[in-house]
Amino acid sequence: MRRGSASRSVVRSTPRWHSPLPAVARFYPREAIRFADAVYANDGTARLSEERTHVTGTDHPNTLQARARLAYKTGTAGDPAGAAAIQEELLVACLRMLGPDHPDTLTTMGILAHWRDEAEDHSGAATAWKKLLTARVRVLGPDHPDSITAWDQLASSRAKAGDPEGATAATAELTAGCMRLLGPDHPHTLSAQGHLAYYEGMAGDADAAAIAFTQLLEDCLRALGPDHPDTRATRECAAYWQARAHEEAP
Repeated sequence: MRRGSASRSVVRSTPRWHSPLPAVARFYPREAIRFADAVYANDGTARLSEERTHVTGTDHPNTLQARARLAYKTGTAGDPAGAAAIQEELLVACLRMLGPDHPDTLTTMGILAHWRDEAEDHSGAATAWKKLLTARVRVLGPDHPDSITAWDQLASSRAKAGDPEGATAATAELTAGCMRLLGPDHPHTLSAQGHLAYYEGMAGDADAAAIAFTQLLEDCLRALGPDHPDTRATRECAAYWQARAHEEAP
């Protein structure tokens, strides 16, 4: 198998972290969406935002809700960069009005990171995820599910930005959190370990990836059984990185 095709196979087969909810479901303020939908149809969202700004001012909660809805509509209409720009303005307002630790501020920061990722500004997304992670840990603690999820999002954005070392560091924290919160045999923990092993390999340490996937295979066999899809995927990854480490040995 050619290295390029093998690498793509590994990307597809690496066990994934299964978040409790999709990212958009976690980060979009549903009350803002319901509020705007009750007033205008899709094509009236921009007008709603303008009218709320004119009537109630830029910092009124209704205005902020309308701006959040406008960002959502802009992004889902195919303009993630435009949505990110609106979210940046909204985040400034939330920081000014609500402070850095308010739930709505954190929600807005998460949506900003999401739209930056969608716009392929992965470095910018990683910066936003890092800020959100810092706030989540400060407010909720390192073992809260929202903090664990932020580590996952940060690792993903760093990997997309071409920073496997940064992705490895974030995933190491993610894995440690899953170990503490869920235990070593939980599917989320096993999946995080798979990501960590993969990022180690992509960062240039094929030996570490081979060792990690070999150990993970033993864990998957014990926890999931030999026929589980993640066990089969891990076996393929272990074989790939073992071969890669052998090829790169002096």
